[in-house]
Amino acid sequence: MKIILGFFLLPFFLTGQDSIPPGLTLNQIRDCYQEIRNAGLDSNWVIDCDSLRLIRQNAEIFFKSGTIFFYRPVRGRARMAYFKGEGDFRLTSNQLMEKYQLNRFSGKDTAQVKFKQAWFAFTDDCFEALSAVKKPSSKPLGKKAAAEAAAFRERNRDRFVDNVDARLLADAIADDGAGFFQIYLEGPDQSFVFTVDPREEEEISLVRIGKMKHTKRANGEIWFQSRPPFASEPPTGYPANISRSDLDVAIDGGERLRVTANINFTCLANDRRMFMINLAPALRVETAVLSETDTCYCIQEDKEKDAALWIVFPSPLQADREYLLKLVYSGSEVIEDVGGDNYVIQARSVWFPTFYPAFTDPAVFHIKYTVPKGLTVLSTGNRVRAWDEGKFSFSEWESDREYVVAGFNYGKFSRAVNKDSTCEIDCYTNTKLSDDLAMIRRIIENDNDLQAELMLLPQELTTERMGKNAAIESGNAYRAYTHFFGPIPVNQITVSQQPQSGFGQSWPNLIYLPFTAFFDPSVLERLGIFRAITLEGDVACHEIAHQWWGHTVFTDSYHDEWLCEGFATYSAALYFQTAKGSPAFRGYMARLNKMIRARSEKGRPAYELGPIWLGRRLNSLAQPKGYNLIYVKGAYVLHMLRMMLFDFKDKSDDKFIAMMKDWVERFSGRIATTRDFKELVNQHFGANMDWFFKQWVYGTGIPVYVWNFELNQRPAGDYVVKLRIRQEGVPLDFRMPVPFMINFDDGYAVTELEITGSEPVTKEIVCAKKPKSIEPNIWSSVLCEIRKGD
Repeated sequence: MKIILGFFLLPFFLTGQDSIPPGLTLNQIRDCYQEIRNAGLDSNWVIDCDSLRLIRQNAEIFFKSGTIFFYRPVRGRARMAYFKGEGDFRLTSNQLMEKYQLNRFSGKDTAQVKFKQAWFAFTDDCFEALSAVKKPSSKPLGKKAAAEAAAFRERNRDRFVDNVDARLLADAIADDGAGFFQIYLEGPDQSFVFTVDPREEEEISLVRIGKMKHTKRANGEIWFQSRPPFASEPPTGYPANISRSDLDVAIDGGERLRVTANINFTCLANDRRMFMINLAPALRVETAVLSETDTCYCIQEDKEKDAALWIVFPSPLQADREYLLKLVYSGSEVIEDVGGDNYVIQARSVWFPTFYPAFTDPAVFHIKYTVPKGLTVLSTGNRVRAWDEGKFSFSEWESDREYVVAGFNYGKFSRAVNKDSTCEIDCYTNTKLSDDLAMIRRIIENDNDLQAELMLLPQELTTERMGKNAAIESGNAYRAYTHFFGPIPVNQITVSQQPQSGFGQSWPNLIYLPFTAFFDPSVLERLGIFRAITLEGDVACHEIAHQWWGHTVFTDSYHDEWLCEGFATYSAALYFQTAKGSPAFRGYMARLNKMIRARSEKGRPAYELGPIWLGRRLNSLAQPKGYNLIYVKGAYVLHMLRMMLFDFKDKSDDKFIAMMKDWVERFSGRIATTRDFKELVNQHFGANMDWFFKQWVYGTGIPVYVWNFELNQRPAGDYVVKLRIRQEGVPLDFRMPVPFMINFDDGYAVTELEITGSEPVTKEIVCAKKPKSIEPNIWSSVLCEIRKGD
């Protein structure tokens, strides 16, 4: 329960200026922002704390002793405060998944944090709640308190991209009672940020803060993130839907990018006057104009500090009206020149402006590029035309449907083409080596002994001749996925080399592959340092699969990312089965199983990091790649569904294929959720599959199966196989069907045992012939550990 201010209203709350009047000019709003930005502590508003409690949602902030210093009020309201002393923070939750996360990080079902400093910003009734318990008074600040508060605030500006000062201004302009509250807690050993923000998808969050290497920026692990109990409406934080982005892009031949963006959007709420825009901090806005004539006010601090971009419109926007916003911006850190006409595109998802995080707001893109003559741009969309003029090359690209992201690659390439009736695959490889690879080649050229030791000739260090192979493999993967998942509205894909070794990435119609994906495998083996970076070299077929999962069927929440990454990982497994046979497929699934059960954080198995429904929240400071679990376990979830639908008698995938084609057809060009997929699974199984999703998507258990069998010949000459199996290590209500294959000299039979609880399950099978062998959990049908028992 929040404590509301009682009868003693303080003088500056009588001014009638609790918010900024909607009719203020941009200059007045700019002045107000600077007032918030530059506000200092106010000696007239100080609270000496003695067991002072503040309740915000499901968190209790206990100021045991010390002092709260409020900042100077801005337009009649206190909006910030600084605390120095001894304090305790406690957060609880009744949600099982959130209790699991709290226990994972803190060892308890609650988060308890001791702090000695706190800085907080708010537009809710925080001041009233504290003042109702202890009335503020005047007190000399002293230089130390002011300096410590200023240092704390500046440190936060260095650590976070978010601009909390602009966030305070946004609520003041909106005057919608949003009730924002954020507190930064610093203790002797750990730092945290607790936030209540009704504009966010999940408005309550607790994040532990760590430091990123080689920068002042902060890294974090999410201990808690949820909507408040009984919340009935979705959040209103996303202000508008973009329908079309026209981007005029100029690259100067080096590392500088300049863009003119014309964004058509529809506002989602009345009287919104201020939006945050996702754009790389290095890209600096020069012009912002609404409806071609109205200049906007941009808030964009130093790129090294709280650099989030906010746009303030000349007047409040209205719901369901269409608007045009023109932004002109430029910067020199989005493209990196690594030599040999090789360029790295660094800010791939934030080089163009959006109102939402990347991959969540589908829109149509029209992009025009201007680059130095002789260099090539490869882009999302369909190339409408390309031409040269003077010292420059131009190209124009149009998306024929909505995309959730747009991007480009850039450099000097050679081209290989794999064209058939379904899709044309254009593969582009760099014609020269980057500076790093060129240096390695020179070392090998000048050292005959090293050549002999590696059995490697310098001329083998090239990617150009492997482009055709990559195009062929990508085309084969496309055909395999069309068979399993059905057609998609993509009939041309550009596969492009990028001069980084660590990852690949898929954009609509455009795929980035690391240069290692183009090297001959034997060269990678001999060099050693450039070994395959993913499972069995699956990077190309994984990224092709994203043309289905992510760029045809969309998701817009981190909870549902497994529907993209897990499905793409399993798609690669299906490609291996199609292209390389069942041994390669079985080996792939065995490696997935091993990765899921491998030891990770604090010596625990990877699957105990949390349910895959938590998405990015599986990451932690100790396990920054915990998110990878959604790839491998997400793939296994789809595999188990496939195996439960598989007809072993006819060796038929027809039911699984029908389900996946239905999924693609229903949600092509639409945003899909885990709940949507569960409903589709229910329909195709003809049963309620809630238990399956509870266990494998929202749960963490992995069963251990202990099995054995007896074989007896009956007087009639036939045989009786008695199978026995029990499960361990999972809740009593955990259930799964486990298939067994009984092999004969001239065939096989498949039977299934469904196990629930801890009691053994037995089944007798009569066989006309003597079994040759019995194989449990065939095709690794269930994610488990299985062993022979007595």
